[in-house]
Amino acid sequence: MGKNPAFFKILLMDSYTSRLSLPGAFVKKHGEVVPENAKLRNSSGETWEVKVAEENVDDEKAYFFTEGWNRFASDMELKTGELLVFFFDIGTSTFDVSVYGISGCEKKLSAENVQQSEDSDSDLSFASKLSAKNVTAAEDSDSDLSFASN
Repeated sequence: MGKNPAFFKILLMDSYTSRLSLPGAFVKKHGEVVPENAKLRNSSGETWEVKVAEENVDDEKAYFFTEGWNRFASDMELKTGELLVFFFDIGTSTFDVSVYGISGCEKKLSAENVQQSEDSDSDLSFASKLSAKNVTAAEDSDSDLSFASN
């Protein structure tokens, strides 16, 4: 069984809220298998449908997550400086996405968490809950994130 193609993106400017570009090297190597309609799946297993738009940028083929991306970015409360790691499952047209906050720890945030937080009368803020969850996840983690190149 072969490895799923993967890439990472660091969110550098607020432009990621409306769309996100796929890295040029990923597009050159795997662009022919990237579908027009794909899914993003977070580490909690929730999915978002997104469109993948193809454009010519400086005479080169470029791909962007467009329709549906802004909902994912909003639901996941993405922020500048965060790191996203994408693993593409060609068979299901799904990108598994892990989001790492500026703390270096994986964010375990989902649309369900946002809704629960909005409905909660608790004195503990959602940001505090998220921070506590990230610290717990970091303390419980035995594994290192490693990247392999082909």
